[in-house]
Amino acid sequence: MIFHPLPLAIFVLDALGLAMVLAAAFTAIQVVLEWRPGAADNRQIRLETGCEIAAFRARFGFFSLALGTLVWVIGITGVLPPLVPGAMCGTGVLQAMDGRGHRVLTFRLITIAILYIWYALDRLDRSQPDAPLAVQNARFLLLAVPFLLIGLVDTFRAIVGLDLHEPVNCCAVVYDQLRSSNTVGKTSGIPDIMWVWGAGLGSIALMALSGITWVGAKNRAPIWSGLLGLTTLLWAPAAAVAMTNSLSAYHYEVLHHQCPWCLFLPEHRMVGYPIFGALLLTAAEGTIAAAVAIAATGHSELAAPAGRRIRSASQRVIIGVTVYGCLAWIPPILWRLRYGVWMG
Repeated sequence: MIFHPLPLAIFVLDALGLAMVLAAAFTAIQVVLEWRPGAADNRQIRLETGCEIAAFRARFGFFSLALGTLVWVIGITGVLPPLVPGAMCGTGVLQAMDGRGHRVLTFRLITIAILYIWYALDRLDRSQPDAPLAVQNARFLLLAVPFLLIGLVDTFRAIVGLDLHEPVNCCAVVYDQLRSSNTVGKTSGIPDIMWVWGAGLGSIALMALSGITWVGAKNRAPIWSGLLGLTTLLWAPAAAVAMTNSLSAYHYEVLHHQCPWCLFLPEHRMVGYPIFGALLLTAAEGTIAAAVAIAATGHSELAAPAGRRIRSASQRVIIGVTVYGCLAWIPPILWRLRYGVWMG
């Protein structure tokens, strides 16, 4: 067990988030089972009041868990490496957690993504006094609970099991994998250059789709919004692989250092935060554009607020792709102009 203010902060934020989301989930179960739109009896009125309180609790829980996850990432990248023998970046810290760190990030991000989409749909629902999406939103909120529980249990186990005595290999393991691999320059059997092309062409496609969706937002453009959401979910992993395996070399100024965590270090200007933050923003907002368009289908009263949310989601996708594009493509261009060749 590590005695440090960082784990305490994470535990407190997680405890608050867990309590709030579970309380909201209890009300969500009642909504799923007992919601009767249009009824005016005391039971329905109490349920509507409870639904308002539950929404506030879920929003509070979402922000608490999101802040806890940000503190977790900051701890892995900047606080814990000096405490783990042999660790130079987050890779070493994750090694010291005996593999649990990746599970923690995965389940926490899934939980936050679900709650973020729920938050957007809840705001859409609250634009109308009769709450036409109450039951659907309650079911969607319940979807986050199992991922939340697994993520928080893994967080506790990872922090308690953090080994501060056994030295780790840290970034040396990256080079060991390259030397022992028969698929150097490939990820999942796909050449790294193809991931770069996919990230580049995907960025262009997203900008075009965002513009089309933005223009058609008044009609909710369900087809274009759905295509935008699907494209962002395909583009984000490709862009992450392209950055980690190829484009990061222009930040490190060394080849074959395929470590995403080093991008968060001060010596590399902590570009990992805006780069991967832009990827998460793009994927989330593209998904929200599709979710809002689908949820508003068949509800003419939601046309105006749905159009506004789709329009803002399209704008944020453009911002996310632009931020990623600047940080991903400007360093290679500057390198090419300076030295006359590409790294490779």
